[in-house]
Amino acid sequence: AFNKRGPRAAVEIREATFVTPLIVGSGEAREVRTTVRKKGDAYEFIIASNSGSNNGRAAQWEKHAMGNIDSVAVVPTAGRDLKGLIAACEAEGTITSYQYKELGPRWKNLTKVWLRENEGVAALELGQEFSGDLEQYELHPALLDMATGFLSRQFAGEGDYLPLRYRRLTIKAPLPRKIYSYVKYKEDGSRSKETIAFDVVIADEHGTELVEIEDFTMRRVGDVRAKLKAVA
Repeated sequence: AFNKRGPRAAVEIREATFVTPLIVGSGEAREVRTTVRKKGDAYEFIIASNSGSNNGRAAQWEKHAMGNIDSVAVVPTAGRDLKGLIAACEAEGTITSYQYKELGPRWKNLTKVWLRENEGVAALELGQEFSGDLEQYELHPALLDMATGFLSRQFAGEGDYLPLRYRRLTIKAPLPRKIYSYVKYKEDGSRSKETIAFDVVIADEHGTELVEIEDFTMRRVGDVRAKLKAVA
């Protein structure tokens, strides 16, 4: 379905919206279902789950994510000038060992971050012990999470933020174990910061673009850690 425009086609996910988090408590089981339907020349998808316990009533499916998938022609672009981007950021400072300790070992993949004003560059490397993951995941979730969200700490308000939407996510090539991510904050003039948005380009070590994201939006959700502890 996604090769209709030839070998230079890329997969594009549009208007991907995260409706509710999928939280599974300790000892709990949930059935998760992904439904894909044809929609014109593209496809729409819905990810939902249910616990299977509804006191004898029909299962109630809770929607977690939805969006559209299509293939698009790849437009050749010049490689990103990673050295130039890093040099532009270095005047503002460098952060090392920039990790999210509460997440699993696969998410400990940020090796260095360069920041300046409303943009930043991150070097990421998936642990060698997890390299086998890349045979199954062309868009590795841990690499994608950190590549898109590392700049959020600089612009978020109080509380925790979770992904809300990708307006457009174009996958031009699979992610290797080592990548660079360039992220730019999109200022909307709002002081409430209920949502924060970014544009993202993920490239390999040579600057070749692998993934391009337009309007990655995160939403304030309160204290996520407290909610997770409540179901643990």
